Parts: sequence; structure tokens; C-alpha cells
Amino acid sequence: MRTLILSRLSQLVLVLLAVTFLSFSAMNVLGDPLFNIIGPLAELDCDAVARGEIGSTSSSLDATRTDCEIVAEVKAEFRLDEPLLKRYVLWLGDSVRGDFGTSFASEGVPVSEILKNKLPASIKLMIYAEVIALSSRPSSVGRVVRRVGHPEFCAWSRAPLCLRSEDRHLPVEL
Repeated sequence: MRTLILSRLSQLVLVLLAVTFLSFSAMNVLGDPLFNIIGPLAELDCDAVARGEIGSTSSSLDATRTDCEIVAEVKAEFRLDEPLLKRYVLWLGDSVRGDFGTSFASEGVPVSEILKNKLPASIKLMIYAEVIALSSRPSSVGRVVRRVGHPEFCAWSRAPLCLRSEDRHLPVEL
């Protein structure tokens, strides 16, 4: 039993890592995170500005800094100048510690605060959904048994309700 539990826990960790890596990669590869943060300014080729191929511009966001300075600061702040795998490991570490960053939509409010505010309603909704699912299962199983017939139903479903009549004293899962 202990090896089964350890096996399932290791599978759980591997699946969580795979899902988080795939979603993190999709968010960073399929779209430009820098463009989502600072808009069209992200399309500026700062390397070409540094080589002198195009002229430097002062920012429309801040008159004291150039556009390239703003792009560099945002890249450093959000670790966009790091390789994807390193950013994933840093993001995963922050997430494990409960640091989810700040919300862009809520103007700098920490995401953990937003989650704390929304969690009670989410738990209530989860409980309601579970009650509905548990209350509808016995009636749907009964309909299938009446339609298909008891032996056939037991053959293809492996349902816990498939007990012989002489075994009715055993506990039945619903």
C-alpha cells in the first residue's frame, strides 16, 4: 500500500510539473509577454538603436528615459532577459512560496490577495457542484441498470453496485 501511495504521489508531481511547464511555455512562446506588459513599445529594436542604425527616441511614457531604457527595465523586472527554462524554475519557486506577483488588471494588487478574496466563493461553488453530482449519480445508475440490465451493466461498468443478491449485506459505494 505504501508503494502505491508513493507511486501515485510521484505521478502527481510529474503531471503537475508537465502541466505547469506546458502552460508557462505556451504563455511565453505563443505570445510576446513584453508586448502584453508595455504594448507596441516592445517592438522597438533596441539592438539596432545601440548600433546606430535607427535613432533613439525619448519615451512617450516617461520623458526622462528613452524607450530602450524602459524596455530594458521591464525585461529585467519580469526576468524576460533570462532563458525560458530559468524563468520557469524561478516562477515555480515563487509560486511554491505563494508569491504570484502583481495583477496587471487590478493595478498592482498582489494576486495572492485577489485569490484570498475569491477563494470562499470558489469553495462554495465546488461544494454545490459536488452535492449535485453525488445526488444525481444513484438515479442515473438506476436508469442504466433498468435499460441495459443488471448483468450486462456489471460487465462493462465494474460499478460497485454490482453485487449478487446474496451479498447485499456488504457495504455498497454510491
